[in-house]
Amino acid sequence: MYTPTGKLGKVVWEGKEFQIQTEFLHTPRPHIVTTVFMGGEVVHKTDAPWVGGVETDEDKRALDRQLVLQHRETTEYLEAKIRHKAESKKIFEIEDLRRLAAHPAAFGYMAANPEGVLQMEEALSEELKETAFLFSELVVLLSFLEKNTKLGRFQKGEGGVGAGELFLGQAPELYFGLAVRGQPGTSSLREEFEKLLPAGTER
Repeated sequence: MYTPTGKLGKVVWEGKEFQIQTEFLHTPRPHIVTTVFMGGEVVHKTDAPWVGGVETDEDKRALDRQLVLQHRETTEYLEAKIRHKAESKKIFEIEDLRRLAAHPAAFGYMAANPEGVLQMEEALSEELKETAFLFSELVVLLSFLEKNTKLGRFQKGEGGVGAGELFLGQAPELYFGLAVRGQPGTSSLREEFEKLLPAGTER
């Protein structure tokens, strides 16, 4: 009875080695099994039934292709998860936010903890106070709703800061915002701000 050659592979991340093994088993039913081990323990398994035959040359070639495909898909799935974890570990740097706040179209930045308490290193300008109040309220709301990130708009209020946008992002235990004047040329600033957001952030 035909049994295709199995596949072995590995993926390494932060000193941890994930071993990937794919094989074809005849019992208790024909199926292709891909198992991922880490430190001798099974951390992931894919078990797919094989509904084709194993008698003709065409059957054998089809089985070989399916085994290779399943092994590759599992490897790519694991690599994608590792990439996501690595990107999510990106550390937010307040200096990057300060750099964007120096743009002519921006008029300030701010940060707050999940309770909405502003974390500022210097006094707020009069122009930024109204926006800071809105920012603090948004942080409390988003924390309560457990939303990851929003990029929202604010409109001119009684204080007269002018119509514009408030870009809001989140880092571990910290929300940060960039207040931008409503004028042409802010799209590039928004793109730069989005680069500060962790991977997978809602936009």
